[in-house]
Amino acid sequence: MGLFKKMKKVKQYKGFYKNFHKGKDKSMKHPIWTKKQRTTKVKVAQLTHSDKTRGVKNIKLYKNPNRHDPKDSYVRPKPLIVDLDKYTKIGTKWRLTRKDKKLLLKIINQ
Repeated sequence: MGLFKKMKKVKQYKGFYKNFHKGKDKSMKHPIWTKKQRTTKVKVAQLTHSDKTRGVKNIKLYKNPNRHDPKDSYVRPKPLIVDLDKYTKIGTKWRLTRKDKKLLLKIINQ
């Protein structure tokens, strides 16, 4: 036996996710972004195309993370707490600008 114990690999969650399941809550269908986390119950920033959500003004992003989508993209001003087991990872080609990443981190760390 070696001197070092074999460390168990821990799954890390980060990046863009989307819920593709049908449901009554339309907010679950919007893409979300999370920073590097080790648990499935996380704070996330929710992205949308609407400038207002439920009467609250959303914050416009500098550039849409989905480069194939010409519409403006917005983020909700408050973080959501979601269970990532209900979401599917998307958008390996989705990218955030540095300004947008700072903004999303600021929202998540509230």
